[in-house]
Amino acid sequence: MDNFFEINLSHLKKFHPYLNFNILEKNFSTDSIEIVNSRGNSFSFKIGKITFHSLFDPVKEGQNFYESNKGGLSSATPIIFGTAFFFHIRPFLTNNTERHFILTENQPSIFIKAMTLFDLTDIFSRNDITFIIEDNPLNLINQLQKYHHIHPIFYPPYLKVYKQFYNDISNYLINLKRESSFEKLKYPKFKNSKVAILLITSKYFLMGEIINALKELDIPFDTLILSDQEFLSEEFIKLMIEKISSFHPDFIFTINHLGVDREGVLINFLEKIEMPLLSWYVDNPNLIIKHFKKNVSDIATLLVWDKDNIEDMKNIGFKNVFYLPLGVDTNRFKKIPINENKFSQFKADVIFIGNSMIEKVKKSYERTNVEEKFLKYYKEIAYEFSLDNIRSVEEVIKVKFPSLYKFFSDWDDTSKTNYETTVTWEATRIYRYNCVKEILNFDSLIVGDIGWRGYFNNKTKYHREINYYDELPYFYNLAEVNFNTTSLQMKNAVNQRVFDVPASKQFLITDYRSQIEDLFDIGKEVVCYKSIQEIEELISKYMKDKRERKNIINRAYKKVVEKHRYTQRVKDIIEIGKKIYSE
Repeated sequence: MDNFFEINLSHLKKFHPYLNFNILEKNFSTDSIEIVNSRGNSFSFKIGKITFHSLFDPVKEGQNFYESNKGGLSSATPIIFGTAFFFHIRPFLTNNTERHFILTENQPSIFIKAMTLFDLTDIFSRNDITFIIEDNPLNLINQLQKYHHIHPIFYPPYLKVYKQFYNDISNYLINLKRESSFEKLKYPKFKNSKVAILLITSKYFLMGEIINALKELDIPFDTLILSDQEFLSEEFIKLMIEKISSFHPDFIFTINHLGVDREGVLINFLEKIEMPLLSWYVDNPNLIIKHFKKNVSDIATLLVWDKDNIEDMKNIGFKNVFYLPLGVDTNRFKKIPINENKFSQFKADVIFIGNSMIEKVKKSYERTNVEEKFLKYYKEIAYEFSLDNIRSVEEVIKVKFPSLYKFFSDWDDTSKTNYETTVTWEATRIYRYNCVKEILNFDSLIVGDIGWRGYFNNKTKYHREINYYDELPYFYNLAEVNFNTTSLQMKNAVNQRVFDVPASKQFLITDYRSQIEDLFDIGKEVVCYKSIQEIEELISKYMKDKRERKNIINRAYKKVVEKHRYTQRVKDIIEIGKKIYSE
């Protein structure tokens, strides 16, 4: 055998001085490389049981390898992994004289053996080749990072002999390909005259109103349906990529972070493609996202129905948080004459529509995985929470149950959230029961779950739970006084009924919440009780004063039509998106 090593080495040093020649001059042992003769006075070699070239015609085999791998060379930089004895490489170089090739070798001993057996000066003297000789996959990946648009070509024997090494390389290339595809999803936002919105939807009650408002405003939108918000599948991400690629939305909109997983997979994806997400919280975000820190990102803007939550969310780390109260769809909630009301037989002077919270407390209790000796305190904490103006369950525990707080502070985030939810629902149950009890001296009707039937010894009429969309608009039109009591998940915000009842041109008495003053003129557009003791007196007063009821109804209706329709909320959402993400 001829020894070409020194001649080859001199050409490498002249034309490829960037190489680490210490590697090639270390005299790597080539004992593991078993040279075998092939036809045509050439050589192949074996490592273990794997032969790297044909024993019949390695040159023809190399040409066939080129023919089957030459596709994809039109624009990408080709990287050939594994140089072996260069039979499979020469056709690429011969047929693509104006292309730049990257040739990698993870076994210096193989490279050295080839330099010893063959005259490679025609290859080594080319300036359109970059060599990477590296036996550490991480170091090789680091050198590959400067190349973004590449076409990898793997010489098969290397994948068999050095499986773990090339698994690492393959994983890197898969991620690189994904990053490259992500780049195609980046584009300027808010550049067209009309903003386009992609909605992540489910059966959540408010998305229908948003869709109706978008249609009324003639705003382009598309929908992405997620059936299970707890499981973010690869199929969901794939579908989202397809939607973004074809529809080109300016931002994604969701409610209560629907579709956003706890581990931050979706948020990480949206960050990479620079796609804004606007999430409107119409429940307490502290019971949903507070402990899921991986979702904190500037790519996400939170819209909260409770102004008090702004500071909470900013303390978690969200930079963009805005107040956006609920609204109303005046096409759905409207006056329905009694002779056109299909539920007219349930007409009553005072009607309360809402959940008893009994089943909600039970289910939340069952999800709360803490020791029984701590769990049993939830009723006492809930009672204190129902009386106190402290907004946070955690703060109530800290202030009034300090011995328990020492244990509470050590619980995992999920246990804390479930415990806080249980306390919140129980506090709402207590408060709601005490409020609703005050309507019993009137001709009253309670519409809700079966839990109510265990209360009040049949001193009132009952009706089963009703559907928000198909039945509720009718029931608001059955009462002289619609009575409202707000969930304690928000101590100062207002719920949906405050908008829906006036839109129906009906009268509402609701509990006072400080944020109602941002929305209505108290006494002129809405009537509020500040204590449970005021309820019966206020109902009596306005049951007698029909004229003043009518005046308040008219003023409240005018306000919701002008200021609180969902069309206005959609306009506000778009303006917030433009303000933050317009380039």
